[in-house]
Amino acid sequence: MNVWNEGFVNIGSYKSRGTSSTGKELDIDFTIDRLGKAMEKKAEYDACIKGLDAKYDNVKQVWSKLSSEIDNLYKQLKENKPQANDKSYKFNTGLFEQYSKAFADDIDALKKK
Repeated sequence: MNVWNEGFVNIGSYKSRGTSSTGKELDIDFTIDRLGKAMEKKAEYDACIKGLDAKYDNVKQVWSKLSSEIDNLYKQLKENKPQANDKSYKFNTGLFEQYSKAFADDIDALKKK
């Protein structure tokens, strides 16, 4: 599961508009459950990236930030599930987006080497 496209972006839309990001009906409990399954898989990615050698230090550093932010956002969802059309619910994905872009940029740079 793509934690952004199928998770966080839809949750942000749900709390603001009561629908998915594409305007379709969204089952928030199902979405959070699926996100939980992705979180289980994320632990494998954490271990894999942690085991990379020093030439991947940039990727490791950015992944550490990205992984922590994913954990923070997921924890928030588990502790305080958003309701449809709740504009007062704060779900800030700014750091996630910043770290995710940096991680993708670093991976692209590695591919070019």
